[in-house]
Amino acid sequence: MLFKSLSKKLFTGFCAVLLMATAVSAGDSTEARDGHAGGMPPMGPPAEMKMVAGMVGTWKADFQMRMSQEAPWTSSPSTLVITPVLGGAANRGEFSTSVMGMKFKGISMISFNRNTGKWQSTWIDNMEALQYISEGDLKDGKLVFDGTSTYMGEDYLTRETTTMKSATEIDWTMENSHDNGKSWYVSMKGVYTKQ
Repeated sequence: MLFKSLSKKLFTGFCAVLLMATAVSAGDSTEARDGHAGGMPPMGPPAEMKMVAGMVGTWKADFQMRMSQEAPWTSSPSTLVITPVLGGAANRGEFSTSVMGMKFKGISMISFNRNTGKWQSTWIDNMEALQYISEGDLKDGKLVFDGTSTYMGEDYLTRETTTMKSATEIDWTMENSHDNGKSWYVSMKGVYTKQ
């Protein structure tokens, strides 16, 4: 059960790191979505993928987590390697760390959906071996993802916030809510440094 909860929480967090924008701005996504009336829809990498070009590379973090609001923090070194795939239409991330002495590895794919105007992420890892999907937005210089996860039969809300502090440093937090968004607590956090 620990790994089920952990893997879903890790998914959104590490996928969020993939999406944080650098100083490069994207094109007008509304025009890209709506500019094909009666003709061929836009194809190839969305202009918005330029926003995550600065994320390509290797990142290191002191990843910290706790299993409940009262539990103590534990930490472990982690690595995230991001590469563009499919001609730049998506970014692929490979995450690795250890959890309670066991190797934990996950793979994510990040892309921008021109039809919905949302960022999309998929995640799968070696513990749970299930594919998890979420959507998010960039707002006011921060990437915020809201989603739902399940632990021991209970659905709960998750919210992660990724802030690019510089071209080489990202601050990331994951929050959980077990009362339908009335209250939140930080369950995971990390400061990522580009190598």
